[in-house]
Amino acid sequence: MHGFAIWKMHRSPTRSGYFLQEVVVSLFVLGIVAAIAIPKYTASLNRYRAQIACQRLAQDIELARRHARYTSQNVTLLVSFNQNLYRIDPLDSPLRPSSTYQVALNEALLCPVIRGVLSPISRSTQPDLTITFNRYGIPDAAASIGICCADASGIVQLSREGEVSRQ
Repeated sequence: MHGFAIWKMHRSPTRSGYFLQEVVVSLFVLGIVAAIAIPKYTASLNRYRAQIACQRLAQDIELARRHARYTSQNVTLLVSFNQNLYRIDPLDSPLRPSSTYQVALNEALLCPVIRGVLSPISRSTQPDLTITFNRYGIPDAAASIGICCADASGIVQLSREGEVSRQ
């Protein structure tokens, strides 16, 4: 016990708080880490949003196709590029049963934008796209629909046979 008391008395005095240089260096390192991490996080978030938008569009196209087959009636998918939305007639919205099934991409997923449709026949960008699935679930046209979110993008492809794929 006596040795502990001597050691305690001969110890150098401790300082309290931080020196200004330590704070500046810490903020500098934190700034470098933030400068590297924030753009990577933003790019990752944009890729995720574009991927989710493509996945949702692909699932909704498949929903329209199956609805046409199960009800034996024509189902129309309308993609509006000016309004950045798509709708499926005659499906009802699950949230508002009296209205048409409609998805506005900028509201649902914050960022994604439907950029254009590449038709395999014309290879040109079209202002609006209407695809009708017959009672067997076969579309009247094949198409590729591009979705962009900042620098990230994805493509949903619909084949002439009605197969849906994402890229």
